[in-house]
Amino acid sequence: MLCVNECDYPLPYVTVACLLWFGSKNGWFDVEFAEKPDSSLQTECCICHLILHNPCETTCCGVYFCRACIERYQLQYNSCPHCRGGFPSGKRQRKLAWHESKAQERFINQLKVICKHNAEGCEWVGELRQLKGHLNENPLGDQDTGCEFVQLKCRRCNEDMKRADFGIHRKEKCLYRDVECPNREKGCIWFGQHESIAKHLNLDSKSGCYGGCGFVEVSCSFKCGQSTERRELKEHETACPFRLVDCEFKALGCSARVAHKDMQTHVSVDHMKMLLQACVSLQQTTKESKSKIENLKSRIGTLEGNSWNSKCKVETLRSSVQKMREQSAKQMKKQDRLVFAAAISALLVGALLAFLVCFFLFSHDSVAGSQTDASALLLTKDVSFFSWWCYDWFCCYSRLPCMWTKIPD
Repeated sequence: MLCVNECDYPLPYVTVACLLWFGSKNGWFDVEFAEKPDSSLQTECCICHLILHNPCETTCCGVYFCRACIERYQLQYNSCPHCRGGFPSGKRQRKLAWHESKAQERFINQLKVICKHNAEGCEWVGELRQLKGHLNENPLGDQDTGCEFVQLKCRRCNEDMKRADFGIHRKEKCLYRDVECPNREKGCIWFGQHESIAKHLNLDSKSGCYGGCGFVEVSCSFKCGQSTERRELKEHETACPFRLVDCEFKALGCSARVAHKDMQTHVSVDHMKMLLQACVSLQQTTKESKSKIENLKSRIGTLEGNSWNSKCKVETLRSSVQKMREQSAKQMKKQDRLVFAAAISALLVGALLAFLVCFFLFSHDSVAGSQTDASALLLTKDVSFFSWWCYDWFCCYSRLPCMWTKIPD
């Protein structure tokens, strides 16, 4: 129980808080003394009831507390948790006074204690200040030294184990430990985690011949009995006498695949008959090909003759068409000349008629002068219009140009 007088302060809450904080920071919950200290000397805190850590002494009653415990307690209360500082109830104006005690700290640290794993077999006995170094429970520190019965967690595979087994686990059992290829001396430079070594070596019986470490000894896939390094396997299989190859008479119908060393024996059995059949078939095919070639040649000759005849006919037709065009052009010119001559004749006839009419009208003096002049003028115009109408009619129906255009030859 807490060594405090009866009061209304919630000290159990403070005690639990200090206990959790102190235990999580120092880990001194299970400390056992090798020699029980004098009961008249205070070795435990009156708040957390654990071994004093950084002991501090109050000036009011001289009782020791852990520094962390008294500081947390002082955040809410000003009086001493043991004697209340002698202040009357309701008067708590003064602040609690305390100071660190180095003498008490040296005394506590020199007490002989045993390891908390003593029941498991640890025989360590030493001073209290050496206990933390002996346990060495820091997960980020050196995990090779310390109590062999402390539980550690592997930072690679997260497996829990005792420190005594940690060295073997890290070097031999951890799946994520760093390892080198077993063929390092032969020249392989691979370096990685242990879980990947199987994939690197690739010792699978089905796919192990190709892919993986090139310095691993593998057997020939053709089962010739020889072993060679994987990097030289393809070169070996190219020249291996046990490799399977197609028969030399595959083109003649033999579908067998035999070992390269047995090819001569395989060819010498029942292949002469196959070769003879192939020769006979080849001769028949040659004869058929020759007959087809002759037929094609005859057809080509026929087609060439037909083509020459067609060319001759086309040339004859072309010459005929050209002659017809020339004759048609000559006839058109002749017709144009005739029509032109007729038009000129009609024009001359019209002009002659106009001249005769004018001469006839001017030869009679009995006609009145004004009326005679007007009638003669109208008649002259009518005759001229008649002659020009005759010429235009001949030009329209004979497709001749007008008089002001060029007269054809």
